[in-house]
Amino acid sequence: MPASCRRSCAHGSRPPTRWRRAKTAVGDFLVAVVASTDDVEQLQSAALRRSLITAGCAVAVMLFFGALILREQRRSSTLATRLRAAQELAQVRERSDKILENAPLGIVGISRDGRVVFANRFLRRRLGASAESAADAGTAVPPVLAGWLADVREAVGRAFAVGQTVTFQGTDVPTSVHAMRDIEAHVVPLSNPIEGVDALVLIQDLSDFRALQRQLIRAEKLITVGALSAGIAHEVGTPLMVIRGRAEHLLEAAPGAPASRDLAAIIDQIDAITGTIRQVLDFAHPQRIEAQPADAAAVAARAADLLAWRFDRRRLTCSIVAAPATPKVRADPQQLTQVFLNLLSNAADASPDGASIRIALRAEEAAPARFVRIEIEDHGQGIAPENLSAVFDPYFTTKPVGEGAGLGLTVVAHIVRSHGGDVALRSTVGVGTTAAVLWPAAA
Repeated sequence: MPASCRRSCAHGSRPPTRWRRAKTAVGDFLVAVVASTDDVEQLQSAALRRSLITAGCAVAVMLFFGALILREQRRSSTLATRLRAAQELAQVRERSDKILENAPLGIVGISRDGRVVFANRFLRRRLGASAESAADAGTAVPPVLAGWLADVREAVGRAFAVGQTVTFQGTDVPTSVHAMRDIEAHVVPLSNPIEGVDALVLIQDLSDFRALQRQLIRAEKLITVGALSAGIAHEVGTPLMVIRGRAEHLLEAAPGAPASRDLAAIIDQIDAITGTIRQVLDFAHPQRIEAQPADAAAVAARAADLLAWRFDRRRLTCSIVAAPATPKVRADPQQLTQVFLNLLSNAADASPDGASIRIALRAEEAAPARFVRIEIEDHGQGIAPENLSAVFDPYFTTKPVGEGAGLGLTVVAHIVRSHGGDVALRSTVGVGTTAAVLWPAAA
């Protein structure tokens, strides 16, 4: 570019000019670069604003997503905590439900108006409801329970009124529910009701305790009676021997005298009394057991032969049936014979004339031991249900006065149990009685 032009441009009103050398194929040239300062500043300002806006947007986006991530993390942590708490609560609830269901006492949840909310398995079984009902414990409530709670509403109302536990027994309240008589109940009001349950009724079964009490009282009486009987037997035995000796002497001195029959009857009755005394003494002083393998069927046949005169007098038949492979028993032969004699005598006394008595023997497995089951069956009048629980008690008898001492079955039970076995009676009035003996088999 000419110099005049350069000067003109330099002194003109144009913006400042910057020169740059440019090489081309035809030569070197100077190129003038002209730019406005305002435009450049505006461009720079615009570029700066765009940069700042872009950076601000990026920071805002990062903050937004960071806050979102943080919130989700907090929410996830809260949900995880709630889930753990819910699982722990469910485990506690399941554990408490199992404890309530399997507790060895009755537990009832009731509302303040006396409505049954739930009843556990122990109580449902006691009152006859199905323990495996498809419904839950809260709905499978025995209907009689509502009636029983109505009978004891006075005790329940007193517990709510005083806010303390009230205890009563089944015999303290008049109720028509027989299964709730041998119980002890505790009404426990809750300070913080749970799911409609304002109070718990805890019911303890006292039937086993009462039965044990009765057994202890009866045992004490039997011990006293046994001691007195043994003493009386010793005291009576000596005078009886004197009376029998004098009667025998008179009978031998005048065998054909008119009083000979009376003397013979006196001797027979003294022998009967002596036999009773011997039973009392044997019961008071148990004999030593000398156990050995014994054939129970052979012993039963020998006992039946000893009682043949009684069977023949009343036309009774006695049959013995032993199952194949019936093992021998481990027993003292003399005491085993005594068991058969006592049981067969009872069967003969209970049977009508011309009846039959059956003795059955068979092997029976009862882990961890092996036994021989002996059953003696008669077809007599049977035993009343209320007497079955007392037939093994000393001096208990259903025979008329003077016909039995009430020691036969007591001696049988003592001998059998001292050998490690067991004895029981099954009886139906008007049909007959079966004495079942479970005797340990010989090794």
